[in-house]
Amino acid sequence: MNRKFRPIFVTFNDWAKRGTDTVFFSQHDLDNLATAGRRLAEICAAKPEDRLLNTFPFAPHLAFWLAHYTGMPGDCWTLSSGGGKVMGTDGTLRHIRN
Repeated sequence: MNRKFRPIFVTFNDWAKRGTDTVFFSQHDLDNLATAGRRLAEICAAKPEDRLLNTFPFAPHLAFWLAHYTGMPGDCWTLSSGGGKVMGTDGTLRHIRN
């Protein structure tokens, strides 16, 4: 099997109700996600001195990972807060202010 398409990253979730609870990503998938993140950073004119706050919950959905990969190509400092349940609203607001 081509190494580019071999699963290298796995996420687990509560999608069991829909028939699957495991999602596998290949390097090809992660490269595409990084490309989309880079494009999003370009559209938003993100600069290395900018600070990005990822407020999506720590979950295996693509919105969290897209926000994660948006800061990487532009060397932007990125905080993944995990959403309100992890840091709480006060903690997230404190990080936005800082």
